[in-house]
Amino acid sequence: MEKNNALFLAVTGALILLAFVFSPVLAPPLLALAFFYFFYPFLSESAFVKRAFSVAAFFLVLWLWRELKGILVPFVIALFLAYLLDPVADFLEKKMKRAVAVLIIMVFIVGISALAFLVVVPKVIDQMTQLVNTIGKNQDQILSFAKKYWQAVEKSGLVDTQALLASIKEFMNDLTKQISLLFTGFSALFKQLFNLVIIPVVTFYLLRDFDKIRVWAFSRFEKRQEKVQAGYSHFNRIFGRYVRGVLLDSLIVGILTFLGLFIAGIPYALFIGIITFIFNLIPYVGIWLSFGLSVIIVLSSGMGLQMILVMALIYFAVQMIESIVLYPRIVGKMVGLYPVAVMVMLLILSRFLGIFGLFLGVPISALLWYFIDRKLKTA
Repeated sequence: MEKNNALFLAVTGALILLAFVFSPVLAPPLLALAFFYFFYPFLSESAFVKRAFSVAAFFLVLWLWRELKGILVPFVIALFLAYLLDPVADFLEKKMKRAVAVLIIMVFIVGISALAFLVVVPKVIDQMTQLVNTIGKNQDQILSFAKKYWQAVEKSGLVDTQALLASIKEFMNDLTKQISLLFTGFSALFKQLFNLVIIPVVTFYLLRDFDKIRVWAFSRFEKRQEKVQAGYSHFNRIFGRYVRGVLLDSLIVGILTFLGLFIAGIPYALFIGIITFIFNLIPYVGIWLSFGLSVIIVLSSGMGLQMILVMALIYFAVQMIESIVLYPRIVGKMVGLYPVAVMVMLLILSRFLGIFGLFLGVPISALLWYFIDRKLKTA
Protein backbone atom coordinates (compact mmCIF):
# COMPACT_ATOMS: atom_id res chain seq x y z
CA MET A 1 0.00 0.00 0.00
CA GLU A 2 2.84 2.42 0.85
CA LYS A 3 4.40 1.63 -2.52
CA ASN A 4 1.13 2.43 -4.27
CA ASN A 5 0.77 5.69 -2.33
CA ALA A 6 4.29 6.70 -3.34
CA LEU A 7 3.44 5.87 -6.95
CA PHE A 8 0.27 7.94 -6.78
CA LEU A 9 2.15 10.91 -5.39
CA ALA A 10 4.89 10.62 -7.99
CA VAL A 11 2.47 10.36 -10.92
CA THR A 12 0.32 13.18 -9.54
CA GLY A 13 3.36 15.43 -9.16
CA ALA A 14 4.48 14.61 -12.71
CA LEU A 15 1.03 15.38 -14.09
CA ILE A 16 0.91 18.71 -12.25
CA LEU A 17 4.34 19.61 -13.63
CA LEU A 18 3.28 18.68 -17.18
CA ALA A 19 0.06 20.63 -16.83
CA PHE A 20 2.03 23.70 -15.68
CA VAL A 21 4.54 23.44 -18.53
CA PHE A 22 1.93 22.88 -21.26
CA SER A 23 -0.83 25.05 -19.74
CA PRO A 24 -0.99 27.42 -22.77
CA VAL A 25 -2.13 24.58 -25.05
CA LEU A 26 -4.03 22.35 -22.59
CA ALA A 27 -7.76 22.78 -22.09
CA PRO A 28 -9.59 21.37 -19.02
CA PRO A 29 -11.11 18.46 -21.02
CA LEU A 30 -7.63 17.36 -22.16
CA LEU A 31 -6.30 17.56 -18.60
CA ALA A 32 -9.25 15.53 -17.33
CA LEU A 33 -8.77 12.96 -20.11
CA ALA A 34 -5.08 12.59 -19.23
CA PHE A 35 -5.95 12.22 -15.55
CA PHE A 36 -8.59 9.55 -16.23
CA TYR A 37 -6.21 7.68 -18.59
CA PHE A 38 -3.32 7.49 -16.08
CA PHE A 39 -5.36 6.63 -12.98
CA TYR A 40 -8.09 4.40 -14.43
CA PRO A 41 -6.11 1.14 -13.77
CA PHE A 42 -6.08 1.98 -10.03
CA LEU A 43 -9.79 2.92 -9.81
CA SER A 44 -10.93 -0.40 -8.33
CA GLU A 45 -7.97 -0.68 -5.95
CA SER A 46 -7.80 2.68 -4.19
CA ALA A 47 -10.42 4.81 -2.43
CA PHE A 48 -8.10 7.77 -2.97
CA VAL A 49 -8.35 7.37 -6.77
CA LYS A 50 -12.15 7.00 -6.60
CA ARG A 51 -12.45 10.27 -4.73
CA ALA A 52 -9.99 11.94 -7.09
CA PHE A 53 -12.11 10.77 -10.04
CA SER A 54 -15.24 12.22 -8.43
CA VAL A 55 -13.57 15.59 -7.76
CA ALA A 56 -12.11 15.76 -11.28
CA ALA A 57 -15.46 14.85 -12.84
CA PHE A 58 -17.23 17.49 -10.72
CA PHE A 59 -14.87 20.29 -11.80
CA LEU A 60 -15.05 19.12 -15.41
CA VAL A 61 -18.87 19.33 -15.30
CA LEU A 62 -18.65 22.86 -13.84
CA TRP A 63 -16.27 23.92 -16.62
CA LEU A 64 -18.46 22.40 -19.32
CA TRP A 65 -21.52 24.13 -17.87
CA ARG A 66 -19.77 27.50 -17.90
CA GLU A 67 -18.60 27.07 -21.48
CA LEU A 68 -21.80 25.54 -22.88
CA LYS A 69 -24.42 27.18 -20.67
CA GLY A 70 -26.05 29.02 -23.57
CA ILE A 71 -26.53 25.75 -25.44
CA LEU A 72 -27.43 23.54 -22.48
CA VAL A 73 -30.02 25.78 -20.75
CA PRO A 74 -32.90 24.83 -23.12
CA PHE A 75 -32.16 21.13 -22.58
CA VAL A 76 -32.01 21.57 -18.79
CA ILE A 77 -35.36 23.40 -18.88
CA ALA A 78 -36.81 20.64 -21.06
CA LEU A 79 -35.56 17.96 -18.62
CA PHE A 80 -37.09 19.84 -15.68
CA LEU A 81 -40.42 20.15 -17.51
CA ALA A 82 -40.35 16.45 -18.39
CA TYR A 83 -39.72 15.63 -14.72
CA LEU A 84 -42.65 17.80 -13.59
CA LEU A 85 -45.05 16.41 -16.21
CA ASP A 86 -44.10 12.74 -15.81
CA PRO A 87 -46.88 11.94 -13.26
CA VAL A 88 -49.49 13.36 -15.66
CA ALA A 89 -48.09 11.25 -18.50
CA ASP A 90 -48.07 8.15 -16.24
CA PHE A 91 -51.74 8.75 -15.38
CA LEU A 92 -52.81 9.16 -19.01
CA GLU A 93 -50.66 6.18 -20.05
CA LYS A 94 -53.09 3.89 -18.21
CA LYS A 95 -55.75 4.80 -20.79
CA MET A 96 -53.70 5.25 -23.98
CA LYS A 97 -50.24 4.85 -25.46
CA ARG A 98 -47.43 6.84 -23.89
CA ALA A 99 -46.63 8.77 -27.07
CA VAL A 100 -50.28 9.79 -27.54
CA ALA A 101 -50.53 10.88 -23.89
CA VAL A 102 -47.37 12.97 -24.18
CA LEU A 103 -48.60 14.52 -27.42
CA ILE A 104 -51.89 15.54 -25.77
CA ILE A 105 -49.97 17.11 -22.85
CA MET A 106 -47.63 19.04 -25.13
CA VAL A 107 -50.46 20.28 -27.38
CA PHE A 108 -52.33 21.50 -24.30
CA ILE A 109 -49.28 23.28 -22.85
CA VAL A 110 -48.24 24.84 -26.16
CA GLY A 111 -51.84 25.98 -26.72
CA ILE A 112 -52.06 27.57 -23.27
CA SER A 113 -48.65 29.22 -23.75
CA ALA A 114 -49.65 30.59 -27.15
CA LEU A 115 -52.89 31.93 -25.69
CA ALA A 116 -50.93 33.60 -22.88
CA PHE A 117 -48.46 35.22 -25.29
CA LEU A 118 -51.20 36.43 -27.62
CA VAL A 119 -53.76 37.59 -25.03
CA VAL A 120 -52.31 37.92 -21.53
CA VAL A 121 -48.77 39.20 -22.20
CA PRO A 122 -49.82 42.18 -24.36
CA LYS A 123 -52.29 43.28 -21.66
CA VAL A 124 -49.64 42.91 -18.94
CA ILE A 125 -47.15 44.95 -20.97
CA ASP A 126 -49.83 47.58 -21.55
CA GLN A 127 -50.57 47.76 -17.81
CA MET A 128 -46.86 47.97 -17.03
CA THR A 129 -46.47 50.85 -19.49
CA GLN A 130 -49.45 52.65 -17.94
CA LEU A 131 -48.03 52.07 -14.47
CA VAL A 132 -44.67 53.58 -15.42
CA ASN A 133 -46.41 56.70 -16.75
CA THR A 134 -48.77 56.90 -13.76
CA ILE A 135 -45.95 56.68 -11.22
CA GLY A 136 -44.24 59.63 -12.88
CA LYS A 137 -47.42 61.72 -12.88
CA ASN A 138 -48.56 60.90 -9.35
CA GLN A 139 -45.19 60.82 -7.59
CA ASP A 140 -45.75 64.13 -5.74
CA GLN A 141 -49.30 63.12 -4.84
CA ILE A 142 -48.06 59.81 -3.43
CA LEU A 143 -45.46 61.54 -1.30
CA SER A 144 -48.05 64.05 -0.04
CA PHE A 145 -50.38 61.18 0.84
CA ALA A 146 -47.62 59.44 2.78
CA LYS A 147 -46.65 62.62 4.62
CA LYS A 148 -50.26 63.33 5.58
CA TYR A 149 -50.82 59.96 7.22
CA TRP A 150 -47.40 59.78 8.85
CA GLN A 151 -47.53 63.07 10.72
CA ALA A 152 -48.46 61.24 13.87
CA VAL A 153 -45.43 59.01 13.50
CA GLU A 154 -43.26 62.07 12.90
CA LYS A 155 -44.47 63.71 16.09
CA SER A 156 -43.67 60.57 18.06
CA GLY A 157 -40.01 60.88 17.08
CA LEU A 158 -39.72 57.15 16.47
CA VAL A 159 -39.11 57.50 12.73
CA ASP A 160 -37.31 60.14 10.67
CA THR A 161 -40.16 60.87 8.25
CA GLN A 162 -38.11 63.08 5.94
CA ALA A 163 -35.52 60.37 5.44
CA LEU A 164 -38.30 57.83 4.96
CA LEU A 165 -40.01 59.98 2.31
CA ALA A 166 -36.68 60.44 0.54
CA SER A 167 -36.24 56.67 0.54
CA ILE A 168 -39.74 56.20 -0.88
CA LYS A 169 -39.02 58.72 -3.62
CA GLU A 170 -35.81 56.93 -4.48
CA PHE A 171 -37.68 53.62 -4.47
CA MET A 172 -40.29 55.02 -6.87
CA ASN A 173 -37.58 56.12 -9.27
CA ASP A 174 -35.87 52.73 -9.03
CA LEU A 175 -39.21 50.96 -9.50
CA THR A 176 -39.83 52.91 -12.69
CA LYS A 177 -36.40 51.95 -13.99
CA GLN A 178 -36.83 48.30 -13.03
CA ILE A 179 -40.24 48.05 -14.71
CA SER A 180 -38.77 49.63 -17.83
CA LEU A 181 -35.93 47.10 -17.75
CA LEU A 182 -38.48 44.32 -17.26
CA PHE A 183 -40.33 45.54 -20.34
CA THR A 184 -37.05 45.47 -22.26
CA GLY A 185 -36.40 41.99 -20.89
CA PHE A 186 -39.73 40.76 -22.23
CA SER A 187 -38.85 42.11 -25.64
CA ALA A 188 -35.49 40.35 -25.55
CA LEU A 189 -37.16 37.15 -24.40
CA PHE A 190 -39.42 37.04 -27.42
CA LYS A 191 -36.35 37.18 -29.67
CA GLN A 192 -35.21 33.80 -28.39
CA LEU A 193 -37.30 31.96 -30.97
CA PHE A 194 -34.88 29.04 -31.06
CA ASN A 195 -35.48 28.27 -27.40
CA LEU A 196 -39.23 28.63 -27.84
CA VAL A 197 -39.08 25.94 -30.52
CA ILE A 198 -36.42 23.60 -29.17
CA ILE A 199 -37.73 23.37 -25.58
CA PRO A 200 -41.16 21.86 -26.47
CA VAL A 201 -39.57 19.45 -28.97
CA VAL A 202 -36.93 18.20 -26.51
CA THR A 203 -39.51 18.06 -23.71
CA PHE A 204 -41.71 15.81 -25.87
CA TYR A 205 -38.94 13.26 -26.49
CA LEU A 206 -37.65 13.34 -22.90
CA LEU A 207 -41.16 12.96 -21.48
CA ARG A 208 -41.97 10.13 -23.91
CA ASP A 209 -38.88 8.15 -22.83
CA PHE A 210 -38.64 9.46 -19.24
CA ASP A 211 -39.28 6.07 -17.60
CA LYS A 212 -36.74 4.38 -19.90
CA ILE A 213 -34.16 7.05 -19.12
CA ARG A 214 -34.75 6.60 -15.40
CA VAL A 215 -34.36 2.80 -15.62
CA TRP A 216 -31.18 3.22 -17.66
CA ALA A 217 -29.75 5.69 -15.14
CA PHE A 218 -30.47 3.34 -12.23
CA SER A 219 -28.86 0.43 -14.08
CA ARG A 220 -25.54 2.31 -14.11
CA PHE A 221 -25.30 1.72 -10.34
CA GLU A 222 -25.06 -2.06 -10.22
CA LYS A 223 -23.97 -2.51 -6.58
CA ARG A 224 -25.87 0.46 -5.16
CA GLN A 225 -28.96 0.38 -7.36
CA GLU A 226 -31.40 -0.14 -4.47
CA LYS A 227 -29.89 2.74 -2.49
CA VAL A 228 -29.99 5.05 -5.52
CA GLN A 229 -33.61 4.14 -6.22
CA ALA A 230 -34.57 4.73 -2.59
CA GLY A 231 -32.77 8.09 -2.63
CA TYR A 232 -34.51 9.12 -5.84
CA SER A 233 -37.88 8.07 -4.45
CA HIS A 234 -37.34 10.24 -1.39
CA PHE A 235 -36.08 13.12 -3.55
CA ASN A 236 -39.12 12.84 -5.82
CA ARG A 237 -41.47 12.66 -2.85
CA ILE A 238 -40.06 15.89 -1.39
CA PHE A 239 -38.88 17.95 -4.36
CA GLY A 240 -41.34 16.80 -7.00
CA ARG A 241 -44.43 16.94 -4.83
CA TYR A 242 -43.50 20.32 -3.40
CA VAL A 243 -42.59 22.01 -6.71
CA ARG A 244 -45.63 20.67 -8.56
CA GLY A 245 -47.92 21.48 -5.65
CA VAL A 246 -46.61 24.99 -5.08
CA LEU A 247 -46.83 25.85 -8.78
CA LEU A 248 -50.49 24.76 -8.89
CA ASP A 249 -51.27 26.41 -5.55
CA SER A 250 -49.66 29.72 -6.59
CA LEU A 251 -51.42 29.65 -9.95
CA ILE A 252 -54.84 29.28 -8.27
CA VAL A 253 -53.98 32.02 -5.74
CA GLY A 254 -52.90 34.35 -8.55
CA ILE A 255 -56.12 33.72 -10.51
CA LEU A 256 -58.33 34.21 -7.42
CA THR A 257 -56.50 37.44 -6.56
CA PHE A 258 -56.90 38.73 -10.12
CA LEU A 259 -60.63 37.90 -10.18
CA GLY A 260 -61.21 39.55 -6.80
CA LEU A 261 -59.35 42.73 -7.74
CA PHE A 262 -60.99 42.84 -11.18
CA ILE A 263 -64.51 42.55 -9.71
CA ALA A 264 -63.66 45.24 -7.13
CA GLY A 265 -62.53 47.57 -9.92
CA ILE A 266 -58.94 47.89 -8.67
CA PRO A 267 -56.57 49.00 -11.47
CA TYR A 268 -53.78 46.77 -12.81
CA ALA A 269 -55.61 43.66 -11.51
CA LEU A 270 -53.97 41.37 -14.08
CA PHE A 271 -50.47 42.66 -13.33
CA ILE A 272 -51.05 42.35 -9.57
CA GLY A 273 -52.41 38.82 -10.03
CA ILE A 274 -49.24 37.78 -11.88
CA ILE A 275 -47.08 39.38 -9.19
CA THR A 276 -49.04 37.47 -6.55
CA PHE A 277 -48.54 34.20 -8.45
CA ILE A 278 -44.76 34.75 -8.68
CA PHE A 279 -44.18 35.88 -5.10
CA ASN A 280 -46.49 33.21 -3.67
CA LEU A 281 -43.88 30.68 -4.81
CA ILE A 282 -41.71 32.02 -1.96
CA PRO A 283 -42.92 30.37 1.28
CA TYR A 284 -44.07 32.42 4.30
CA VAL A 285 -42.83 35.85 3.17
CA GLY A 286 -43.87 35.84 -0.50
CA ILE A 287 -47.48 36.84 0.08
CA TRP A 288 -46.43 39.84 2.18
CA LEU A 289 -43.98 40.96 -0.50
CA SER A 290 -46.67 40.75 -3.18
CA PHE A 291 -49.19 42.60 -0.98
CA GLY A 292 -46.70 45.37 -0.18
CA LEU A 293 -45.83 45.81 -3.85
CA SER A 294 -49.55 45.79 -4.73
CA VAL A 295 -50.20 48.55 -2.20
CA ILE A 296 -47.49 50.67 -3.82
CA ILE A 297 -48.98 50.01 -7.28
CA VAL A 298 -52.50 51.00 -6.15
CA LEU A 299 -51.21 54.13 -4.40
CA SER A 300 -49.25 55.01 -7.53
CA SER A 301 -52.49 54.95 -9.54
CA GLY A 302 -53.93 57.72 -7.33
CA MET A 303 -56.34 55.51 -5.37
CA GLY A 304 -57.07 56.27 -1.73
CA LEU A 305 -57.03 54.32 1.52
CA GLN A 306 -60.46 52.83 0.79
CA MET A 307 -59.14 50.82 -2.16
CA ILE A 308 -56.20 49.63 -0.06
CA LEU A 309 -58.63 48.27 2.53
CA VAL A 310 -60.69 46.54 -0.18
CA MET A 311 -57.52 44.97 -1.59
CA ALA A 312 -56.44 43.88 1.90
CA LEU A 313 -59.80 42.14 2.40
CA ILE A 314 -59.42 40.36 -0.96
CA TYR A 315 -55.89 39.21 -0.08
CA PHE A 316 -57.10 38.06 3.35
CA ALA A 317 -59.99 36.07 1.83
CA VAL A 318 -57.73 34.44 -0.77
CA GLN A 319 -55.16 33.54 1.87
CA MET A 320 -57.84 31.97 4.05
CA ILE A 321 -58.94 29.84 1.09
CA GLU A 322 -55.34 28.86 0.40
CA SER A 323 -54.45 28.07 4.03
CA ILE A 324 -57.59 26.05 4.79
CA VAL A 325 -58.42 24.43 1.45
CA LEU A 326 -55.70 24.68 -1.21
CA TYR A 327 -52.32 24.27 0.49
CA PRO A 328 -53.15 21.25 2.69
CA ARG A 329 -54.73 19.37 -0.25
CA ILE A 330 -52.30 20.34 -3.02
CA VAL A 331 -48.92 20.71 -1.31
CA GLY A 332 -49.40 18.85 1.94
CA LYS A 333 -47.20 19.04 5.02
CA MET A 334 -43.42 19.00 4.75
CA VAL A 335 -42.62 16.62 7.59
CA GLY A 336 -39.78 17.53 9.94
CA LEU A 337 -39.40 21.16 8.89
CA TYR A 338 -40.09 24.04 11.27
CA PRO A 339 -41.08 27.48 9.91
CA VAL A 340 -38.26 29.29 11.73
CA ALA A 341 -35.67 26.81 10.41
CA VAL A 342 -37.04 27.21 6.88
CA MET A 343 -36.87 31.03 7.13
CA VAL A 344 -33.24 30.84 8.22
CA MET A 345 -32.47 28.48 5.34
CA LEU A 346 -34.24 30.84 2.93
CA LEU A 347 -31.96 33.70 3.99
CA ILE A 348 -28.84 31.53 3.72
CA LEU A 349 -29.78 29.99 0.35
CA SER A 350 -30.80 33.36 -1.11
CA ARG A 351 -27.35 34.65 -0.19
CA PHE A 352 -25.64 31.90 -2.23
CA LEU A 353 -28.26 31.00 -4.87
CA GLY A 354 -30.02 34.33 -5.30
CA ILE A 355 -33.73 34.26 -6.13
CA PHE A 356 -33.60 30.50 -6.83
CA GLY A 357 -32.68 30.01 -3.18
CA LEU A 358 -35.95 31.69 -2.18
CA PHE A 359 -38.12 29.70 -4.56
CA LEU A 360 -36.49 26.32 -3.82
CA GLY A 361 -35.63 26.92 -0.16
CA VAL A 362 -38.18 24.49 1.30
CA PRO A 363 -37.39 21.38 -0.82
CA ILE A 364 -33.64 22.02 -0.57
CA SER A 365 -33.94 22.36 3.21
CA ALA A 366 -35.98 19.14 3.40
CA LEU A 367 -33.42 17.25 1.31
CA LEU A 368 -30.49 18.58 3.35
CA TRP A 369 -32.22 17.59 6.57
CA TYR A 370 -32.92 14.12 5.13
CA PHE A 371 -29.24 13.51 4.30
CA ILE A 372 -28.02 14.96 7.62
CA ASP A 373 -30.53 12.89 9.60
CA ARG A 374 -29.56 9.73 7.68
CA LYS A 375 -25.86 10.34 8.31
CA LEU A 376 -26.50 10.90 12.02
CA LYS A 377 -28.46 7.65 12.28
CA THR A 378 -25.76 5.62 10.51
CA ALA A 379 -22.87 7.27 12.39
